[in-house]
Amino acid sequence: MTDPITFRPIAPDDIRRLHTWRNTPHVSTWWVPHHPSYETARAEYMAYMKPEFGVDAFIWQIDGVDAGYIQKWAVRTFPDYKPHVQLTDETVGIDVFIGETDYLHQGWGPRVIRQFICQHIFSDATVPECIIDPLPDNTAAIRAYEKVGFRHAKTFTHDNLAVYLMRLPRANLSCD
Repeated sequence: MTDPITFRPIAPDDIRRLHTWRNTPHVSTWWVPHHPSYETARAEYMAYMKPEFGVDAFIWQIDGVDAGYIQKWAVRTFPDYKPHVQLTDETVGIDVFIGETDYLHQGWGPRVIRQFICQHIFSDATVPECIIDPLPDNTAAIRAYEKVGFRHAKTFTHDNLAVYLMRLPRANLSCD
């Protein structure tokens, strides 16, 4: 049986879809900047397509249908949180959203995140943990992350936003 969840790197042809997703209420409420212009979204995602930027960005699919977005980044490249919480340079962070409303509240979030972490993060033996940083009021996302095994580490303010930092040590997720 084929796994219905797949990941593919974003491409220039995805920018219009990503911009649309970012401006839907269920994403724009929680993803900063809220309601980006097409030009802002284009600049952001074009930068992510350059390896030197330090973000690996993917469209995740269910049975070949584009359903959402997920990205990973290394703390060594973006050390902004180090003054607030102890993290190693090898720690990897993720950000994710469900783009298509048909996939909301169907249990896909935890499955997608778990599979992504196993395939794209913990496949590197040097990565000790994964972090994610939802807004504190995003209770649906926090519940989904807890189902994967993430636990709250600390809430702090960064760039004038409250950050609900969650950690997932490698030992807490079985990728077998």
